[in-house]
Amino acid sequence: MKITKEIKIGIMVVVGFFALFFGINYLKGFNIFVPSNSFYAQYKAIDGLEKSAPVFIEGYKVGLINDIYYDFSKEKPFTVQVSLNNDVKIPKGSKMELFNNGLIGGKAIRILLNKKSQEYYHTEDTITSSIAIGLMDDVKNDIVPGIKEVIPQIDSLLLAVRPIAENQSINNTLKSLETLSKNLEQSSAELKNVMQKDIPYILNNVKMLTDNLASTTKSLDNANIAETLQKLDSTIQNINNITEKIDNDTGSLGLLINDKKLYNNLTNTTDNANLLMIDLKENPKRYVHFSVFGKSEKNTKK
Repeated sequence: MKITKEIKIGIMVVVGFFALFFGINYLKGFNIFVPSNSFYAQYKAIDGLEKSAPVFIEGYKVGLINDIYYDFSKEKPFTVQVSLNNDVKIPKGSKMELFNNGLIGGKAIRILLNKKSQEYYHTEDTITSSIAIGLMDDVKNDIVPGIKEVIPQIDSLLLAVRPIAENQSINNTLKSLETLSKNLEQSSAELKNVMQKDIPYILNNVKMLTDNLASTTKSLDNANIAETLQKLDSTIQNINNITEKIDNDTGSLGLLINDKKLYNNLTNTTDNANLLMIDLKENPKRYVHFSVFGKSEKNTKK
């Protein structure tokens, strides 16, 4: 039997269609060659659950979300069909729980097994559903009530702070702080200028002073200090000898200073000279006799 081109093309189209169908389902997570069982669960809300989302038991992936149906006339409008591996058995009393698959991983379903039951669901059965409280829900439930309690206190605090913030003295204080900041900035610039210009000059002068002191110290070291001190000591000793001689009435100066009789005679002489000068001033005729035209006859005769 001869295979024509039309038959070849038809076979290729069928194979391509099958490959496309298998590839799409494989990318979605479905394996058409693996037998599976279908189960259903109903929810009031699915919060973004999508087809092909994973189904877990104890963290292990056992199936996928096959389809999602909705009928808003019902109390639980969403019916979720899950396909599980054929070897998975679900005890009665188990639950299909909708939960957050990670912080940004979207929604997924996990089966909470009732290990106490010995009876199992059959394929196409509807299993009890539940919705887990996620991490963000826990945070919201913990934080939101606290925020509600704090808001009135914050409002009261703002009302109390507002008059203070609007007070003119606060504005004046802020202006003063701004002025102070500018002054500090200016002072900092001046200090920087001093550090860059004056301090090196001062340090240079200090260095010159220390050099001079070092030179002076060196000169003193080189000088004969011992000989100078010896001469000074000899001079002091001579002065002490002279002083002792004066105190011991030795010599003219000692006699003059220590002889009380000589002192009294000099005192009396001075006093008599003083009285003589006073009398001479008051009665000069007693001591001086002179005439412009010569001696008188009376005096001659006498």
